Amino acid sequence: MQSRKSCFNVFHTAIFRKNAASFWPIWLSYTLMCLWVLPIYTWLQIKTLTLAEGTTQAERMEELLRSAVGSLHLAILPFPVFVFGAASGIAVFSYLYQARSANMVHALPVSRKELFLTNYCSGLLFLLAPQFLAFCVAVFVWFGSGVTRLEYLLRWLGLVAGEAFFAYSMAVFAAMLTGQAAIAAACFFLLNYLYQGLVAIADALMGMLVYGMDRGARDIWGGWLSPAPFLGENVRLIYQEEGQLLDLPKLAGLDCVPWYALAAVFFAALAFLLYKNRDIETASDVVAISCIKPVFRWCGGIGAAGVCTYLVWESLLSGMVGNMFWLVLVCSSVAGAAGFFLCEMLIRKKFMVFTGKRLAEGGVFLAVLAAALVCMETDLFGVEKRVPAAEEVAGIYLDGNYKSYLEEPEEISQCIAIHQGIIQEKDAYEAYFWENPGMEKRPSMSFRISYKLKNGRMLERFWYLPLKDCYLERKEGAVGKLLEFEKDPRRYMEYFFSSGYESLKIAEGGSFLHVNQNGDYNMLDLSNEEASKLYQALKEDILSGNYCIYPYEYRKWGTENYADSLTFSFRVPKGARLLQAEGEEFSLGKYPEAVTIPLTRGCHHLLGALQELGLLDEGEIPLTEREYLDVLEGEEAVVP
Repeated sequence: MQSRKSCFNVFHTAIFRKNAASFWPIWLSYTLMCLWVLPIYTWLQIKTLTLAEGTTQAERMEELLRSAVGSLHLAILPFPVFVFGAASGIAVFSYLYQARSANMVHALPVSRKELFLTNYCSGLLFLLAPQFLAFCVAVFVWFGSGVTRLEYLLRWLGLVAGEAFFAYSMAVFAAMLTGQAAIAAACFFLLNYLYQGLVAIADALMGMLVYGMDRGARDIWGGWLSPAPFLGENVRLIYQEEGQLLDLPKLAGLDCVPWYALAAVFFAALAFLLYKNRDIETASDVVAISCIKPVFRWCGGIGAAGVCTYLVWESLLSGMVGNMFWLVLVCSSVAGAAGFFLCEMLIRKKFMVFTGKRLAEGGVFLAVLAAALVCMETDLFGVEKRVPAAEEVAGIYLDGNYKSYLEEPEEISQCIAIHQGIIQEKDAYEAYFWENPGMEKRPSMSFRISYKLKNGRMLERFWYLPLKDCYLERKEGAVGKLLEFEKDPRRYMEYFFSSGYESLKIAEGGSFLHVNQNGDYNMLDLSNEEASKLYQALKEDILSGNYCIYPYEYRKWGTENYADSLTFSFRVPKGARLLQAEGEEFSLGKYPEAVTIPLTRGCHHLLGALQELGLLDEGEIPLTEREYLDVLEGEEAVVP
């Protein structure tokens, strides 16, 4: 009688059990972690919840639910899922990395399809089973605590299961590209950060070559191409939405999970095709797929060129501003060639790799790299000279001596004219910074324009501008126009007190920081009445045009600014634009805002009000910043 159990069924079960027994540290560690971050952590949060006396049953249940949902912030972190996904994917296919193991496994009477599916499913269960177990235990914890809104737990399970499916499939795909476990882990890391890294390298190089581009990384389109950091930033609990506080936290970022799950199917299918056609002899090879060896060499060369050039600038020439084409070309060429041939050495596991064919490919690589740098330097694509038309712009964030928001057509046109003037004076500005490389010898200011275009996109430019008198005194020049444009009392008020300053109300008083003639600080608290009187005096000084914000490195900053400052606590209507924040932010109208304002020589009414309140002596004039620094230098000089 023929046996009803085939060889495939026998070995399928045996391989599955072998994986579970061999790699128990992975699934056990992940199980313990899932239990800790979800049911145990939630139970601890609920048990430590303190409710006020007289809390009704309905309020108690609401607070319990809020505490339970809030405790999910630890469980939704994607990085543990990616770490264990990589470990599982590489572990179950680790037999591919030793010739002896690979030959033994592939000698079994099991097809490659059956081997792949068995290993793939067993590794995926290392992730999904602990997640489901943690979900089931969490259900009992929530029910036992009186929380019955389980849709949050279901969303969590869908989120982490989708992330695990994607991370694991990507890890299996990475495992097929190489014959070494360490290189597979590195490939997994690179697949998650490659796009972000390439953009950062391009930003750094463009910042050195393209006038008006910042060297720092910016928010760009396509962040989802770097999955791990993208999920880390976008999958989160949010407590307010569109200026409204939410009754319960909301789990945001779930909409991207189905797309990543779809990408996981693609990675799994591609991994299977690679596995099906993989040569057993590639065990221990750095690159197991011949067709991707040029990609490995070129990516290594580009990465080395960008990273080394940036490190040279950061460590040796960080204060240098201006055209750096020859520096970038030389550093990029040398580092790019080194990275290119180093990757070839890793592929071939020897140092002598300088064959005619490889030298020719290296020459093509350097030619392409040099051509890309020349395109940046000559502004072939018009990035440097790109200035939007006034009708394209919905609003502008201007960040010079202070931050302001422009939306009036006349202001937008003036700002665009300043932008055009900076481009026209580019050569003079770059020459100024090259002639004065030391930051202490060249007063300057940073200036950033962020255009909000009507099509929903952003256009951002960043420059360093000279503050030498010859540039400041030229009213028709870009720097002179900018400083004159910034002298606007209304924008000063908006910068300090938000766009809703006309409806401002002092909330919780404030404080006065005073520096006496000996350079000693004294902090004085202000009542609401005192703060209100000082605010009205300051407002009168600002709107009269007496108050002026000077650039930090401008020579008048030290002589016109006092060392004293005032801090106000105030409320403004909901929706008022807050310009003290880093990004675009609006007031909720429920909580007080705070601002610290430096005193200047133009604060005539404010100084009088301080003297009337007894906060300054009659006729007392505060120390200027320069005088305060002189006092400190004098104290240091007498120290033995």
